[in-house]
Amino acid sequence: MRATELTKNRSGGSVYRRWVGSFFVGGDTQADLLQVYRGAMAEQFVGQEMLIAQQGELYYWDRQARNSMAEVDFLAVREGVVHPVEVKSNASGSLKSLHLFLKSYANSGNGIVLSTRQYAELPDKRITFIPLYFAMSATMVNRVNRGQRQIVLPV
Repeated sequence: MRATELTKNRSGGSVYRRWVGSFFVGGDTQADLLQVYRGAMAEQFVGQEMLIAQQGELYYWDRQARNSMAEVDFLAVREGVVHPVEVKSNASGSLKSLHLFLKSYANSGNGIVLSTRQYAELPDKRITFIPLYFAMSATMVNRVNRGQRQIVLPV
C-alpha cells in the first residue's frame, strides 16, 4: 500500500488519504506519531497559552533579508518591551534566529526559550530557559484588572 493514495469522495472530487501505518515499520504507531508532531504540538500549546497571556494578540518575527530563513516563533510584549520567544520540544536545539534577533534589536527584552529543559538563565547571552508548562505566566502582560492585584512576573 502506498503512503498516499488518491481516492474519489462521494461528491466526485479527489481527496488524498494518508495511510499512517505505512509510514512506520514496527513499534507503536501512536507513539511514533506523537514523536513526529512533538514540535508542532509544543508550538500549538504555547500559541494558545500566549493568546490568553497577550490579550488575544500574537506576533512573530522573520527576517526580511533575501535568502533568509531566520524566524522567531513568537514575540511577547511585557511592560512595553518586546521579548523574543522560541519554542523547543526538546531540551536542546539551535537558537540561531533568537541570537540574530537579540543582536539586531539590542533594546529588546531578554529572549525566552520555552522547552522541556529546566529553568536556567544565561545573562551574558540575554536568554532565559523556562519549562513549557510556564508559557502563559512567562509571557503574560502585566496589568491591573478591575481592582484585582497586579501580576508581576520574573523574566
